[in-house]
Amino acid sequence: MSKFAEFINLVDRPKPFIFIHISHTAGRSIRQVIKPYCLNVDGLSKKPQYRKNKYHLYICDIQEWLTNLNQSLEQYTTFAVVRNPWDRLVSRYYSIKQNKRISKQRQSKAYPSFRSYVKYGLLNHGIDLQIDRLTDTGNKKGKIIVNYLLRFESLQSDWEKLANKLKLPTILPTKGKTLHKYYTEYYDIKIKSIVDKAYKPDTKRLQYTFE
Repeated sequence: MSKFAEFINLVDRPKPFIFIHISHTAGRSIRQVIKPYCLNVDGLSKKPQYRKNKYHLYICDIQEWLTNLNQSLEQYTTFAVVRNPWDRLVSRYYSIKQNKRISKQRQSKAYPSFRSYVKYGLLNHGIDLQIDRLTDTGNKKGKIIVNYLLRFESLQSDWEKLANKLKLPTILPTKGKTLHKYYTEYYDIKIKSIVDKAYKPDTKRLQYTFE
C-alpha cells in the first residue's frame, strides 16, 4: 500500500498543501518531488471509511479526515493532475502489459490487445473516473473542490507555476512512464464509442476532446 500513499504537507510551508494522486497522471513524478516535505498518510488510506478506492484517496476523504481533526480543507492548497481520458486509458492498459511483476504469459492471456481490454477489462478493473476523486461528494455529480488541476499534457509548465507558489522544486523527474504510440492509433469507431460513453463525465467536466 505504501507506494500508493497520498501525501499531505503540514509544516514548514508558506501554505500547507495536499496532493490528490490520480493514477496514470504522472503522480509518481510529483510524489518524488514533494515527498521530503510531506506527511505520508498510509494509515488513513487503510481505514475502511476512507476506502472508496483501493489505492488513492478522494478529496472528500481528505476533507472528512481533516474535519475529524478540527481542521478545514480551506487551510490547504490542494492540487491534482488530470489527463485526457482516452490517452489515460491507453496508458492504463500498457501499465498492465509492461508490469514486470506480471508474467508475459498472464499478460497476453488476460488482454491480448487494447481492444480486448476496453471490451472486457473495464468490467474487471472498473472505469476509474478522475472526476470522482476531485469532488465534495466523491462522484461525478459533486462540486470540484481541488484548487489547482494541472494538465498532464502541459505538466512541466503547469507544475513550475504551482511549484513557485508553494516554494517547491520546479523540475519533475520522469517516473513510471509507459511506452506506446499516440493514443488515437488504438481506437476504431466501436472502441471509441465504448470509451466515449464510459468516460463522458471526465471528458465533459475536465473539458477534453479526442484529437
